Amino acid sequence: MEGKEDLDVTTSDPQISVYNFSDTILGNNLYFHVIKLCDSFHICVGTAPVMKNMAVAMQTEFDRGAASGSILMGDLSDPVSLNMAQRLAKRTGKQVFVSCSVAYNQTLMPLLEKRIGEEIKDHPDKF
Repeated sequence: MEGKEDLDVTTSDPQISVYNFSDTILGNNLYFHVIKLCDSFHICVGTAPVMKNMAVAMQTEFDRGAASGSILMGDLSDPVSLNMAQRLAKRTGKQVFVSCSVAYNQTLMPLLEKRIGEEIKDHPDKF
């Protein structure tokens, strides 16, 4: 056909990947579902596959001390997802979406975040 050029088609690696892991912490069976995006990730944490609250946080170039964040959906009086998103964003330097359906527990939460940190360290390509 006249006027048509041959197109050079190239393939690329997928920009989205999914990773799951689980653990038992203080007698709680916890499930972690990670969706890796381009320069960000979404992690759902819970005792069941339920997404109740969702927050997002990211590090700004103006303030390296604290990550800026917001609750996107769910109970605005429950800061668990937001706090976790802010700490993970600061740690990874990425935009982080968190949905945590685990009720706040002063003993459990640091262990839960430590477990996520171990997974990030052991499998950085998944986050």
